[in-house]
Amino acid sequence: MRARVFGLAGFQSFTAADSLSAVLDTSSGPVFGGGGGMLFGRNLFVDVSVSRFAAEGSRVFVTDTGEVIDLGIPTQVTMMPMDVSIGWRFVGAPKLGPTGKPRFRPVPFAGGGFGLQNYEETSEFASSSDDSSESHGSYHVLGGVELPFSRRLGLSADVLYRWVPDAIGSGGVSAYYDETDLGGAQVRVRLLFTF
Repeated sequence: MRARVFGLAGFQSFTAADSLSAVLDTSSGPVFGGGGGMLFGRNLFVDVSVSRFAAEGSRVFVTDTGEVIDLGIPTQVTMMPMDVSIGWRFVGAPKLGPTGKPRFRPVPFAGGGFGLQNYEETSEFASSSDDSSESHGSYHVLGGVELPFSRRLGLSADVLYRWVPDAIGSGGVSAYYDETDLGGAQVRVRLLFTF
């Protein structure tokens, strides 16, 4: 059993594209974060990661005809998912090169898990009742490949798809667009250090 830590950078694309585009003029953007986990033998892993997406926009009102009216109130939207992932690394026994050292081999992996996503929407000039801060349960699947540079240091690239059902849609912009899921696809690159 070995522990590992990692930093991550990536790009998030959200399922609720119309709702977020109305407020932020975009439904995607960069994410940053980190985490840690455990390797059990060569194959089984358990990771915990936290990432953060933040963007600025403006509060809006959508008319019955679908016209988006900018209310002129700057707003900041922040989403911070925490994911617990359990997965399998498809790696066999190491093969030695001509010098007797293990050969460099990419390691594919796949998994899934659950988590919690915090959603915050704040405006400097709005009343506190207009701001929101909520947490919602989530679940996800992921797959990718690790590139081990040494016994301790490596890099991984993966795609994680997250579902956050019933997080929005009870009113406002998301109700008009009939969007309820705040999940989506996250493409990530992680720098791994294994102890």
